[in-house]
Amino acid sequence: RPGIVVFLFVSIPPLATAGGPGGCITVQAGEDWRTSIIDRWSRDFYSRDWNAASCIVFASVFARSRNDRAYEAGMFRSISAIAALLFAAAILYAGNGLQSTLLSVRGDIEGFPTTVIGLLASAYYAGFILGCRLVPGMIQGVGHIRAFVALASIASSSALAHILFVEPIAWGGLRFITGFSFAGLTMVLESWINERATNENRGKILSVYRIVDLGAVTIGNGLLAIAPPEGFQLFVLVSILISIALVPVALTRSSSPAPLETAKLDIVQ
Repeated sequence: RPGIVVFLFVSIPPLATAGGPGGCITVQAGEDWRTSIIDRWSRDFYSRDWNAASCIVFASVFARSRNDRAYEAGMFRSISAIAALLFAAAILYAGNGLQSTLLSVRGDIEGFPTTVIGLLASAYYAGFILGCRLVPGMIQGVGHIRAFVALASIASSSALAHILFVEPIAWGGLRFITGFSFAGLTMVLESWINERATNENRGKILSVYRIVDLGAVTIGNGLLAIAPPEGFQLFVLVSILISIALVPVALTRSSSPAPLETAKLDIVQ
Protein backbone atom coordinates (compact mmCIF):
# COMPACT_ATOMS: atom_id res chain seq x y z
CA ARG A 1 0.00 0.00 0.00
CA PRO A 2 1.23 3.54 -0.60
CA GLY A 3 3.09 5.11 2.23
CA ILE A 4 4.62 1.89 3.59
CA VAL A 5 8.39 1.96 3.67
CA VAL A 6 10.13 -1.36 4.20
CA PHE A 7 13.83 -1.62 4.89
CA LEU A 8 15.19 -4.99 3.79
CA PHE A 9 18.57 -6.00 5.15
CA VAL A 10 20.17 -9.12 3.71
CA SER A 11 23.79 -10.10 3.79
CA ILE A 12 25.23 -11.49 0.60
CA PRO A 13 28.42 -13.45 1.30
CA PRO A 14 31.44 -11.90 -0.35
CA LEU A 15 33.29 -13.75 -3.05
CA ALA A 16 36.33 -14.33 -0.85
CA THR A 17 34.32 -16.43 1.64
CA ALA A 18 31.71 -17.95 -0.61
CA GLY A 19 33.41 -21.14 -1.64
CA GLY A 20 35.49 -24.09 -0.68
CA PRO A 21 38.85 -24.31 1.01
CA GLY A 22 40.59 -20.99 1.45
CA GLY A 23 37.38 -19.11 0.71
CA CYS A 24 37.53 -19.80 -3.01
CA ILE A 25 34.84 -21.26 -5.23
CA THR A 26 35.77 -24.58 -6.70
CA VAL A 27 34.96 -24.82 -10.39
CA GLN A 28 34.79 -28.24 -11.97
CA ALA A 29 36.39 -28.89 -15.31
CA GLY A 30 34.14 -27.74 -18.12
CA GLU A 31 31.85 -25.76 -15.76
CA ASP A 32 31.16 -22.08 -16.35
CA TRP A 33 32.70 -20.14 -13.44
CA ARG A 34 29.97 -17.46 -13.61
CA THR A 35 27.25 -20.07 -13.15
CA SER A 36 29.11 -21.50 -10.14
CA ILE A 37 29.33 -18.10 -8.43
CA ILE A 38 25.64 -17.32 -8.98
CA ASP A 39 24.52 -20.75 -7.79
CA ARG A 40 26.71 -20.54 -4.70
CA TRP A 41 25.43 -17.08 -3.74
CA SER A 42 21.82 -18.11 -4.37
CA ARG A 43 22.09 -21.21 -2.17
CA ASP A 44 23.74 -19.22 0.62
CA PHE A 45 21.14 -16.44 0.42
CA TYR A 46 18.13 -18.75 0.59
CA SER A 47 19.61 -21.07 3.18
CA ARG A 48 20.95 -18.53 5.70
CA ASP A 49 19.43 -15.09 5.13
CA TRP A 50 15.93 -15.46 3.73
CA ASN A 51 14.20 -16.31 7.00
CA ALA A 52 15.76 -13.37 8.83
CA ALA A 53 15.00 -11.01 5.96
CA SER A 54 11.38 -12.17 5.87
CA CYS A 55 10.99 -11.43 9.57
CA ILE A 56 12.33 -7.92 9.05
CA VAL A 57 9.94 -7.30 6.15
CA PHE A 58 6.84 -8.57 7.92
CA ALA A 59 7.69 -6.81 11.18
CA SER A 60 8.20 -3.51 9.35
CA VAL A 61 4.91 -3.80 7.44
CA PHE A 62 3.00 -4.78 10.58
CA ALA A 63 4.42 -1.94 12.66
CA ARG A 64 3.79 0.57 9.88
CA SER A 65 0.22 -0.64 9.44
CA ARG A 66 -0.49 -0.21 13.15
CA ASN A 67 0.92 3.31 13.06
CA ASP A 68 -1.20 4.13 9.99
CA ARG A 69 -4.37 2.90 11.67
CA ALA A 70 -3.66 4.89 14.82
CA TYR A 71 -2.91 8.03 12.79
CA GLU A 72 -6.05 7.64 10.66
CA ALA A 73 -8.16 7.19 13.80
CA GLY A 74 -6.67 10.37 15.24
CA MET A 75 -7.37 12.29 12.03
CA PHE A 76 -10.97 11.04 11.99
CA ARG A 77 -11.48 12.30 15.55
CA SER A 78 -9.92 15.66 14.65
CA ILE A 79 -12.13 16.10 11.57
CA SER A 80 -15.22 15.02 13.51
CA ALA A 81 -14.53 17.71 16.11
CA ILE A 82 -14.76 20.45 13.46
CA ALA A 83 -17.42 18.83 11.25
CA ALA A 84 -19.98 21.52 12.11
CA LEU A 85 -17.55 24.27 11.14
CA LEU A 86 -16.71 22.55 7.85
CA PHE A 87 -20.42 22.10 7.08
CA ALA A 88 -21.05 25.79 7.79
CA ALA A 89 -18.10 26.77 5.60
CA ALA A 90 -19.40 24.62 2.73
CA ILE A 91 -22.85 26.23 2.78
CA LEU A 92 -21.45 29.72 3.22
CA TYR A 93 -18.91 29.49 0.40
CA ALA A 94 -21.45 27.89 -1.93
CA GLY A 95 -23.67 30.93 -1.47
CA ASN A 96 -20.77 33.32 -2.01
CA GLY A 97 -19.62 31.48 -5.13
CA LEU A 98 -23.12 31.63 -6.60
CA GLN A 99 -23.50 35.32 -5.79
CA SER A 100 -20.18 36.32 -7.38
CA THR A 101 -21.03 34.67 -10.70
CA LEU A 102 -24.68 35.67 -10.60
CA LEU A 103 -23.91 39.39 -10.26
CA SER A 104 -21.55 39.33 -13.24
CA VAL A 105 -24.12 37.58 -15.43
CA ARG A 106 -27.01 39.70 -14.21
CA GLY A 107 -24.98 42.89 -14.65
CA ASP A 108 -24.35 41.96 -18.27
CA ILE A 109 -28.07 41.28 -18.77
CA GLU A 110 -28.91 44.69 -17.28
CA GLY A 111 -26.49 46.36 -19.70
CA PHE A 112 -23.78 47.35 -17.23
CA PRO A 113 -20.48 48.17 -18.98
CA THR A 114 -17.71 45.62 -18.60
CA THR A 115 -15.62 48.10 -16.64
CA VAL A 116 -18.44 48.61 -14.16
CA ILE A 117 -18.83 44.85 -13.69
CA GLY A 118 -15.11 44.65 -12.95
CA LEU A 119 -15.39 47.50 -10.44
CA LEU A 120 -18.18 45.62 -8.66
CA ALA A 121 -15.79 42.73 -8.12
CA SER A 122 -13.14 45.18 -6.90
CA ALA A 123 -15.60 46.68 -4.43
CA TYR A 124 -15.98 43.25 -2.82
CA TYR A 125 -12.25 42.97 -2.19
CA ALA A 126 -12.02 46.54 -0.96
CA GLY A 127 -14.58 45.67 1.69
CA PHE A 128 -12.70 42.43 2.40
CA ILE A 129 -9.49 44.36 3.10
CA LEU A 130 -11.27 46.77 5.43
CA GLY A 131 -12.92 43.83 7.18
CA CYS A 132 -9.54 42.23 7.83
CA ARG A 133 -8.56 45.44 9.59
CA LEU A 134 -11.69 46.08 11.66
CA VAL A 135 -13.35 42.72 12.34
CA PRO A 136 -10.72 41.44 14.82
CA GLY A 137 -11.78 44.19 17.22
CA MET A 138 -15.41 43.12 16.82
CA ILE A 139 -14.54 39.51 17.57
CA GLN A 140 -12.54 40.51 20.64
CA GLY A 141 -15.49 42.55 21.89
CA VAL A 142 -18.41 40.13 21.39
CA GLY A 143 -16.85 36.74 20.69
CA HIS A 144 -16.64 34.48 17.65
CA ILE A 145 -20.20 33.16 17.58
CA ARG A 146 -21.94 36.53 17.99
CA ALA A 147 -19.65 38.10 15.40
CA PHE A 148 -20.37 35.25 12.97
CA VAL A 149 -24.13 35.58 13.44
CA ALA A 150 -24.09 39.35 12.96
CA LEU A 151 -21.90 39.28 9.85
CA ALA A 152 -23.84 36.42 8.25
CA SER A 153 -27.09 38.32 8.79
CA ILE A 154 -25.60 41.40 7.09
CA ALA A 155 -24.33 39.32 4.14
CA SER A 156 -27.71 37.59 3.78
CA SER A 157 -29.57 40.90 3.78
CA SER A 158 -27.16 42.37 1.23
CA ALA A 159 -27.88 39.50 -1.16
CA LEU A 160 -31.60 40.30 -1.06
CA ALA A 161 -31.00 44.04 -1.43
CA HIS A 162 -29.54 43.45 -4.91
CA ILE A 163 -33.06 42.68 -6.10
CA LEU A 164 -34.45 45.98 -4.81
CA PHE A 165 -31.74 48.27 -6.21
CA VAL A 166 -30.65 47.14 -9.68
CA GLU A 167 -28.22 50.00 -10.19
CA PRO A 168 -24.39 50.01 -10.42
CA ILE A 169 -23.66 52.40 -7.53
CA ALA A 170 -26.02 50.55 -5.20
CA TRP A 171 -24.54 47.22 -6.20
CA GLY A 172 -21.05 48.59 -5.60
CA GLY A 173 -21.98 49.56 -2.05
CA LEU A 174 -23.62 46.19 -1.44
CA ARG A 175 -20.60 44.33 -2.74
CA PHE A 176 -18.39 46.38 -0.41
CA ILE A 177 -20.60 45.39 2.54
CA THR A 178 -20.58 41.74 1.43
CA GLY A 179 -16.79 41.72 1.22
CA PHE A 180 -16.52 43.25 4.69
CA SER A 181 -18.87 40.61 6.07
CA PHE A 182 -17.12 37.67 4.42
CA ALA A 183 -13.75 38.84 5.71
CA GLY A 184 -15.10 38.42 9.23
CA LEU A 185 -16.91 35.15 8.47
CA THR A 186 -13.77 33.65 6.99
CA MET A 187 -11.70 34.92 9.91
CA VAL A 188 -14.01 33.28 12.45
CA LEU A 189 -14.06 29.92 10.67
CA GLU A 190 -10.35 29.72 9.95
CA SER A 191 -9.21 30.86 13.39
CA TRP A 192 -11.63 28.37 14.97
CA ILE A 193 -10.40 25.49 12.80
CA ASN A 194 -6.76 26.46 13.26
CA GLU A 195 -7.12 26.42 17.05
CA ARG A 196 -8.62 22.92 16.96
CA ALA A 197 -5.63 21.63 14.99
CA THR A 198 -2.31 20.50 16.44
CA ASN A 199 1.17 20.89 15.05
CA GLU A 200 1.04 17.26 13.92
CA ASN A 201 -2.20 17.45 11.91
CA ARG A 202 -2.60 21.17 11.11
CA GLY A 203 -1.49 20.78 7.50
CA LYS A 204 -3.95 17.98 6.77
CA ILE A 205 -6.87 19.66 8.56
CA LEU A 206 -6.32 22.92 6.67
CA SER A 207 -6.05 20.88 3.45
CA VAL A 208 -9.48 19.38 4.16
CA TYR A 209 -10.79 22.88 4.81
CA ARG A 210 -9.45 24.14 1.49
CA ILE A 211 -10.99 21.18 -0.32
CA VAL A 212 -14.35 22.03 1.26
CA ASP A 213 -13.86 25.71 0.39
CA LEU A 214 -13.01 25.26 -3.29
CA GLY A 215 -15.47 22.40 -3.75
CA ALA A 216 -18.31 24.48 -2.31
CA VAL A 217 -17.48 27.48 -4.51
CA THR A 218 -17.51 25.18 -7.55
CA ILE A 219 -20.90 23.75 -6.57
CA GLY A 220 -22.19 27.27 -5.96
CA ASN A 221 -21.25 28.29 -9.50
CA GLY A 222 -23.12 25.25 -10.79
CA LEU A 223 -26.29 26.39 -9.02
CA LEU A 224 -26.50 29.25 -11.52
CA ALA A 225 -28.19 26.86 -13.94
CA ILE A 226 -31.18 26.00 -11.74
CA ALA A 227 -33.03 29.30 -12.33
CA PRO A 228 -32.92 32.18 -14.82
CA PRO A 229 -30.39 34.85 -13.76
CA GLU A 230 -32.72 37.65 -14.80
CA GLY A 231 -35.18 36.62 -12.07
CA PHE A 232 -35.08 36.96 -8.29
CA GLN A 233 -34.92 33.28 -7.37
CA LEU A 234 -31.12 32.95 -7.35
CA PHE A 235 -30.71 36.01 -5.12
CA VAL A 236 -33.12 34.44 -2.66
CA LEU A 237 -31.17 31.18 -2.84
CA VAL A 238 -27.94 33.03 -1.98
CA SER A 239 -29.63 34.58 1.04
CA ILE A 240 -31.00 31.20 2.14
CA LEU A 241 -27.58 29.51 1.91
CA ILE A 242 -25.85 32.24 3.93
CA SER A 243 -28.60 32.12 6.55
CA ILE A 244 -28.49 28.32 6.87
CA ALA A 245 -24.74 28.52 7.48
CA LEU A 246 -25.60 30.12 10.83
CA VAL A 247 -27.21 26.95 12.16
CA PRO A 248 -24.15 24.65 12.53
CA VAL A 249 -22.11 27.42 14.16
CA ALA A 250 -24.88 28.52 16.52
CA LEU A 251 -25.59 24.94 17.65
CA THR A 252 -22.04 23.59 17.76
CA ARG A 253 -20.90 22.02 21.03
CA SER A 254 -17.32 22.96 20.33
CA SER A 255 -16.02 25.64 22.67
CA SER A 256 -15.27 29.03 21.18
CA PRO A 257 -11.61 29.74 20.40
CA ALA A 258 -9.52 32.11 22.43
CA PRO A 259 -9.76 35.85 21.63
CA LEU A 260 -7.80 36.90 18.57
CA GLU A 261 -4.35 38.36 19.01
CA THR A 262 -3.62 40.97 16.37
CA ALA A 263 -0.25 42.11 15.07
CA LYS A 264 0.29 45.56 13.57
CA LEU A 265 2.36 46.05 10.45
CA ASP A 266 4.06 49.43 10.10
CA ILE A 267 4.20 49.92 6.33
CA VAL A 268 5.83 53.37 6.55
CA GLN A 269 8.99 52.03 8.17
